[in-house]
Amino acid sequence: MNAARGSIVAQIALAACIARGAQADITDATSNGYGISVDLSLLILQLDVLPQAYADGSAPGPYANDNTAVNALFSAAGLANFGADVLSGEATSDVDGSSGNRTTTGNGTVTGLGADVVLGTILNLSAGVIEADSAVTGDYGSLAANGSSILTDVDLSILGTTLTVDANAAPNTVLFDALGIQVVLNEQIVGGNGIDGRSLEVNAIRISFDDVAAGLGLLNGDIKIAHAYSEMNAVVPAPSGLAALTLSGLVATRRRR
Repeated sequence: MNAARGSIVAQIALAACIARGAQADITDATSNGYGISVDLSLLILQLDVLPQAYADGSAPGPYANDNTAVNALFSAAGLANFGADVLSGEATSDVDGSSGNRTTTGNGTVTGLGADVVLGTILNLSAGVIEADSAVTGDYGSLAANGSSILTDVDLSILGTTLTVDANAAPNTVLFDALGIQVVLNEQIVGGNGIDGRSLEVNAIRISFDDVAAGLGLLNGDIKIAHAYSEMNAVVPAPSGLAALTLSGLVATRRRR
């Protein structure tokens, strides 16, 4: 009896090893990047700037996409003005549906930025280079997200007060949060559990307005400068035919005993 039981245990261990031999696959990925997006409103004034220099991609199927806009200018009289020498976005992935470590990335960059909101009374901003990077790497069970922002020669004032901007701000640095205005540097929003999925959104600068007193009205909206996003998902395939057959046979044998 002990010998028979030992044989079954050994066979179960063998079947488990066979099942573990089936590697997980990165089944899909997506990423994007862009230079700037704006959504502002004040009384009857409105400025909606869809993501500019937007690049994206989705897998399986490796991709490397990019987009660029030069001498960009967006404005609404009396509300806001935004201009940039160069806006760019990039998205890449090497996910091909097979097993093994993979990497998916997004990047957004703005060069030569100038901006003001409500004739500069609410916000004034200029910058040399603002850049956001997002990457998700790994395989099933160990998907890691890494993000960063670069803020070069940034001059920013809110409500007439000049703020000091660290070129390498730590993730989710809240630079200003008062009177309905919030400024976050190197915003990083992580999603997924890191086992079968992981995502990361990075915004180098994000400025939000919530009922901010501006003249006779209230200013509301959101500004994202240099945005990047990446995501990967993975699954473990069902046990191989041999493992499944071995396990089912063991169960049947055990029941007969």
